[in-house]
Amino acid sequence: AYDHQNYQLEELLDNISFKRDVSRNPLFDVIFNLNNIEYEADLKLNGMEIKHLNLESDLSRVDLSLTGFENNSEIYLKLVYSTNLFKQETIKRAMEDLITILTKVAEDSEIVLNEIQLFNADEEDYILKEKNEMNDLRNAEFSF
Repeated sequence: AYDHQNYQLEELLDNISFKRDVSRNPLFDVIFNLNNIEYEADLKLNGMEIKHLNLESDLSRVDLSLTGFENNSEIYLKLVYSTNLFKQETIKRAMEDLITILTKVAEDSEIVLNEIQLFNADEEDYILKEKNEMNDLRNAEFSF
């Protein structure tokens, strides 16, 4: 890796037989970023004044981007997503599930993630019913 650390991504993509979709990021589709550094409002250093500039945007550069901001011992989450790929209801449900997971982990740091129940009984019944209906359709014989 050190011998080839200066090899440019663009050159690599040009040299392999890979049709690149320029509307998509070539390395990853999802980003998680936790900003746990508290910034001073303004800093003065040797006669210079440094001000914090918020460069955050609601424009999605990747399919899904989750950013956490720590402030006064609380973490605020911001999710930016591609509306071409995800429905608002899907993202809302994903955030509810994430909050459920984080709450359970905060209550019990020894919990195993696959033990966390994300669905209530009604939701689980609905999902199982949908799954069974799909299986019935797959197994049904159709004659025309």
